Amino acid sequence: MKKILHIFSLISLLVTLALEILPNGAALTFAPKPDTRIVKTYSYFSNIPFGYAHFSPLITAILTVVIIILTVISMLIYFKSQKLLTATLACTFIAFTLSLISAIPVGTAIGAIIIVLLLISLVLQAIYKGMIWNQNK
Repeated sequence: MKKILHIFSLISLLVTLALEILPNGAALTFAPKPDTRIVKTYSYFSNIPFGYAHFSPLITAILTVVIIILTVISMLIYFKSQKLLTATLACTFIAFTLSLISAIPVGTAIGAIIIVLLLISLVLQAIYKGMIWNQNK
């Protein structure tokens, strides 16, 4: 049961990464005239939103890659490193919070799915960490 939670969390993160690569995740609103609004979407890995001071999509994407790496390392060392699980949980919480912040001005459907998948991964990691912590007591 514990390993299945960890694997579902990894699957959720991999789907999140795939969605972050798509060019419809991060949205920017431009106003060329006072009464005109143009919304353009970009990949979470794009430098364009970062250049327009919309930092959270790129940081979320980088954190997602870091979380996937930490999760795979955690799986390779038999799922029981408390410090590694705590670091993974903290990074996931930060990525989730940043993805919420990026959706506040203008959100996209892909951005909403990314938020939900990060939340699912966060909950699964918290349950898994709680199971491991209670087992070691």
